[in-house]
Formats: sequence, structure tokens, C-alpha cells
Amino acid sequence: RSKMERRETRSTRTPKSSRKRKGSTELTVSKRRASVPTELLSPISATSLEVLEGCEDDEDGGLRRNLSINQEHDELVKFTMRILTPSFVLNNMETTLSDSWEFIEKLIEEHYNALQSNDGSAEYTRLKTYVPGVGKFYTPLRLKAAFLEYDMKYKISKRRHIPPSPNDCRHIFNLAQISELTGLRMVTFDGDCTLYPDGQNFDSPLLANLICSMMAKGVVCALVTAAGYGYKTEKYEARLKMLLTSFEKHLTNEQKQNFYVLGGECHYLMRCNKQSRLEKISEEVWTKKRLHGYPEKDVTRLLDVSEYTLQKAIKELSLRAVILRKERAVGMIPGGPTKKKKKPGSGSTRLSMREETLDECVLRVREAVDKDKKAGRLGPIDYCAFNGGHDVWVDVGNKSIGVAALQKYLKIPQDRCLHIGDQFLKAGNDAAARSVTPTAWVANPEETRYLLKQILVKCLGLTTDETSKNKGISTVPQDEDDLHHFVT
Repeated sequence: RSKMERRETRSTRTPKSSRKRKGSTELTVSKRRASVPTELLSPISATSLEVLEGCEDDEDGGLRRNLSINQEHDELVKFTMRILTPSFVLNNMETTLSDSWEFIEKLIEEHYNALQSNDGSAEYTRLKTYVPGVGKFYTPLRLKAAFLEYDMKYKISKRRHIPPSPNDCRHIFNLAQISELTGLRMVTFDGDCTLYPDGQNFDSPLLANLICSMMAKGVVCALVTAAGYGYKTEKYEARLKMLLTSFEKHLTNEQKQNFYVLGGECHYLMRCNKQSRLEKISEEVWTKKRLHGYPEKDVTRLLDVSEYTLQKAIKELSLRAVILRKERAVGMIPGGPTKKKKKPGSGSTRLSMREETLDECVLRVREAVDKDKKAGRLGPIDYCAFNGGHDVWVDVGNKSIGVAALQKYLKIPQDRCLHIGDQFLKAGNDAAARSVTPTAWVANPEETRYLLKQILVKCLGLTTDETSKNKGISTVPQDEDDLHHFVT
């Protein structure tokens, strides 16, 4: 046969994807869908289970949105890397790298001025065009000066084989932000991987004394954490024991009261008293009205949808994990070795799960909740679904609400605040704070310690060779051997 005849014959054949093998049965979408055993959904009522079926993909679904996230950079850092790369490729970093940072500085200044004008022009700036998801800026950022300071110590412009990294960009943005914080009045901190190692207690004497030095200068320090123990202050005190002991040693009774703990992202506010103990602050005194103004049915619906989605993920991904339901949060935590006996298959026997798996669960929850909102089954309720490093949590509210409530309660403007955290990627819970306060992005408590030294020098006027008159401070401590200089 001619080539044309063979082509016509092939075009009339049934596509392979639609053929059925002998003895097989056709699978429908509903049969392919993994069902979740009812016994795994004990906190959710049977009637809720029927309603939650609406959170699944549509029958004719077809297209699957790609919800993958980039774990290495956020949008602004990624854009910065693209601007800096040509200097490295052309082996010209010593002469052009500072100019590249100056260009980014001008873009940010232009965007900042547009934000200040409040006329909608910020939606059409060059930076907004290049980085559509760029957030709010509260000050200009002198990035060229920050780069020159950073390069003086780490000599990145003299590197021949390693280009500027995302970490380099992150540190330079941090330095530039701190240099602009004149009149700093409040610093808020994330907990895990910011003030203390993930899942552990506060254990750094030097970091404790750096916090003491800021509080002695009148700066409010607050731990804003996702850990939600309600108002069980003893649980928070157990994790902060070393820090509270430092308060007792170095601060006056009035200075101690510059420390706050806000648990559950934005729900449980406590203050350090004169005895270096945490005490509850009544919600009627400090909270924003909308925080506890959510209809209870919306709170229950949000937690039900999130729990159902996590249970389904456990089933489909064969995870050795368990669900923990709280008053205003629901989480998926690793089951550990004991879970292995009950659930053989893939998954981890350690008290952790793969980062990709945790991110997958976070994005599944966000997809389900957003779909529920669009369908009108869930009201306009703020929430935060995030990867906690070893677990996944979904909280009612988020850190933007918590930090904003502190600002309003203490009457502190946004540009006089700083939030320090490690979770600024799309699956993190610190990113929300960017909408209400300047931020600094760290990776561990050691980087937090370095930032606080910079804050003491650049924002609060302390120097390494100058004695402060404030009680509890003699100089900015440089290492663990300098701790004895810190006590008056």
C-alpha cells in the first residue's frame, strides 16, 4: 500500500489510550479515587463526610493544575539571581556586581515611592512587572551599600567558581533592611529554627543576652509562634526557661515586661511579669475584632476540610502519620516506629517525613480550602497551612493578624517593627507577616544571633568598644567568652 493509505488506516484506528485489554474492566473516575476509611475520620461527623466529598476534583476534571513550588528561592530572590548571573558568567563581578545591586535598589525605591503615593501606581512599576508577586516595602533598601559591606567580609566578588547564591542575596537584603530601621520599637520572632533548634528548647545564653540588651533599650521583643498550647503558660515557659532565667539576672522588673509570647499564630497572648513568668492577657484587651469574629460554623468547616484532606493524603501517599485536632488548628504529625506495625509500606519510621511530602500535603489542603471558598461552602476566613519541618499544620488565622494585633495593642507603627523568621517560602507561615511589617529571613538561631548584633549596632547605637549605661549591658557580646561582661 502507498504511504498515504497506511496513514489513513492508522488515523482510523482506536487510540491506544482508549483501548481495553482483554478481561479488563473500564475504570471510572469515581472508582480510581481513593476512598478514606470512615474510622480514620472519627472527629468528623458522618454528615460532614458527605458534604466534604464536594471538595474533591470534579468528575470531568481533566486538567490538573501544577501546584509545585520552588524550594530554593522566592520570586524576588530569583529575580535578583537573574540580574547578578551575567556578572559571574562574564567573569566581571569585581567591577559590575555593585552596579547590579544598585539597579535592584533603584527598582525597589521606585516601587516604594509608588506605594507611598497610594494612588494605585504600584501595580505598574517596573519591579511589579518583573516580579508580579513582590510584596510590600516599608522603607527603601540601600542594597549597594549592604553588598559592599557584605563583600568586604566574604569577598564574593572575588569568587571564580561559585556565583552569588540565594543565601548571599538573603543576607544582603537582611543587612539593607536593618540599616533602614531607625527608631526600632518592636522585634517579633518565629520559634523553631529562629530562636531555638527545630522541636527543641531555647538553649543559647548569648542569644538570650542579646535579647536582654534590646529589651533594656526599650525594644519590645515577642515570640510569635504556631505552637498552640492555649493559655497553658507552663508549656511555653518550659521551652523558654533559659531566656526567662536571663531576664531574672539582667533586667529590671519594668524591662521584663517588654517580652510577649503570642501562641497559635495569633490567638493566645501572654506577657512576662515582674517574676519572669508568663501571664495571660485578656482577649478583650488586645485582640482585633475579626480574629474571634469568625462564625463558629466556618471555623469548624475549615478544620473539617483540612482534616479530611490530610487523612486522604495519608491514605494515598501511604504515610505513617497521625492527625492531631486542636481547638483552632489541625495537624499531621509523624507516627514514628509504633506506626510502622499498624501501617506497613512506604513512609518514614523516624519522627519526620520528607520535605516534598510535607509540601504536597500543604498544597493539597490549600487547594481544597480555596475550592471550598469558591463554591460558597466556606466563608471568608483567614487561615495558614504550612510545612513545619517535620509536620503539617493548618491554623485558623495567621501571623499577619497576630503581628498586626500586637502593633495595634502597643501602638507601634509598622515601619518601626521587624519580624525575624525562617519560613518565608510558599509553604511557610512567616510569609504572611510581610503584609504588616518589615522582615528578615534567617535559616537558624546562629543567623538570628548575628542579626541581633547588627541591630544593636546599627539601630540602637551600641558599639563593641563603648559601654552602655543601661543595666545589664556593657558591650555587644562577640562570642560565648564575652558573656561575663554582660552582667552588671
